[in-house]
Amino acid sequence: MDFGSRLREARKNKKLTQEDVSRDVDVDFTTISKYENNRSEPDNATLLKMADLYGVSIDYLMGRDVKDEDEATPDAEHLSSHTDSSNPKGEHEVDHIAAHLEGEYGIDDPNFTRFVKNIVKSVVEELDEMKAKDKK
Repeated sequence: MDFGSRLREARKNKKLTQEDVSRDVDVDFTTISKYENNRSEPDNATLLKMADLYGVSIDYLMGRDVKDEDEATPDAEHLSSHTDSSNPKGEHEVDHIAAHLEGEYGIDDPNFTRFVKNIVKSVVEELDEMKAKDKK
C-alpha cells in the first residue's frame, strides 16, 4: 500500500473527514487531499501530528509493517542498545527523544535527559525480568 493510501485508510478508520484533519493539523483541506493522492508529502511536524491524530506510528504511515506502538513493542536487547553508553548511536537517539520532549513541552531542566535515560533503563530491566519469567 502506498503512502497516500495509508493516510486515507488511517483517516477513515478514525471516521474523520479531510476537513477534520486539516483543522487538527493546521493545513488546508486540499493539502490533505494532495497527501492522500501522492501529489505532495507532509513535512515532519505535520506527519507527526497526523500519526498522533490517527493513532498509528510514523513507521506505519511510511510503509513499514508496524501499525501501532502495541505491535511494535521493542525487545529488551533493542532498548538496551539505546541506553548503553558504549553505543553512541543509541545514546544519540535517547538524547534526541529527550530534546524533542523538552521542546514540545517547554521543559527546562538540565537533568531531563538523564531522567529519560533512567526511564528507558528501568523499562529494559522490567522487560528482561518478564522475558526471564516467560522462559521458566
